[in-house]
Amino acid sequence: MTRRARSSADGPADLVRFIKSAQRSGLRLRDIDELLVIMDAGNCPCGHTADLVEKRLAEVDAEITRLEALRSSLVQQRVSGLAGRGLVLSSHVPQERR
Repeated sequence: MTRRARSSADGPADLVRFIKSAQRSGLRLRDIDELLVIMDAGNCPCGHTADLVEKRLAEVDAEITRLEALRSSLVQQRVSGLAGRGLVLSSHVPQERR
């Protein structure tokens, strides 16, 4: 994150609480940094926050879909008895692991 001037009301503890709360809500640090930049410029990040939440929700939904497909494949392998033979379905291996 970039260093920025903050008002005296926004001490380090307040900043950490805000960041942790945003992370618990599912936002990533790069998203939180965008919000802080907007806030530091004196603007309300409400619209941008809604956009970030929608984007993150779409990412989570895509990951859930991928994981459900992987789960179905694993269940099928278990049912078929193929898991014990070391069969790996490459279509469900994440791109960075291929």
